[in-house]
Amino acid sequence: MRADPFSIYDRPRRIEDAAEGQIFAVGHVSARDLPIGCAWLVENGQSLYFAIGTTLEALTNRCLHRLIERSLRIAIGHRFETTINAGLIGYGPVFNMGRLHAEAIRAQTDMQTVAVCDLDSARTRQAQSELAGRIEVFDRVEDLLVRDMVDLVIVILSHHLHAKTCIATST
Repeated sequence: MRADPFSIYDRPRRIEDAAEGQIFAVGHVSARDLPIGCAWLVENGQSLYFAIGTTLEALTNRCLHRLIERSLRIAIGHRFETTINAGLIGYGPVFNMGRLHAEAIRAQTDMQTVAVCDLDSARTRQAQSELAGRIEVFDRVEDLLVRDMVDLVIVILSHHLHAKTCIATST
């Protein structure tokens, strides 16, 4: 089960004690990534909290329903039958974004980075080293896509290249 991209205009409540719990959902709010779903262990199980869902638009959004369902399943230990295989397009040196994205993917339940594509072979070697050789590397997006090995592509390129690359990956 995957959530389609969606936007909800809502007034999220702040999760004050998120550091004490396990964050299982993050939203981009006011140009910052903030926890919007958190689980805490309590005496008889877990307590789950979502910071969004205060408006009618949010409460009736089917994509939010799917996100909540998936989050609940993960929080109670459900394992999905398939793993989402992610490919990174661009591993560039700026802010170590490739490594940071790969770490965020690894932190998710049932997701893994399986491929990195970058024009610079030094960057693909760096990716293989940092990701312990568990990935395949490519120097052309077309070569990655023809292999049909990824379910999800994350574009980590200069902003002016995003649209062109996303259009190429969707055809």
